[in-house]
Amino acid sequence: KPFNDALNLKSGLLRMSVARVLPGQDVDHHDHYTMAEVYFLMRGKGQFRVNDQLIDAEQGTGMYFEPGVMRSVVNNSNDVAWWLFVGSPPDVKPE
Repeated sequence: KPFNDALNLKSGLLRMSVARVLPGQDVDHHDHYTMAEVYFLMRGKGQFRVNDQLIDAEQGTGMYFEPGVMRSVVNNSNDVAWWLFVGSPPDVKPE
């Protein structure tokens, strides 16, 4: 299945970023109006925070988030964690 079809990407536009999260750090808990995202833990250990639930993550673990879901990551380990964040379509605030 083509990548765009698998993620239901209608725009074909992706936003990608890599984050280095130090021990004890987290990424701001947030949501998006229209953007779905995939978070992938490339190296290290940590946790996904989905709404108010924490889910342990090992290297090579990914999670898909629909728009409107509160999401973030936490580094609860003693080592640096490297995360890849991919989102689409571009986030648009309703008028």
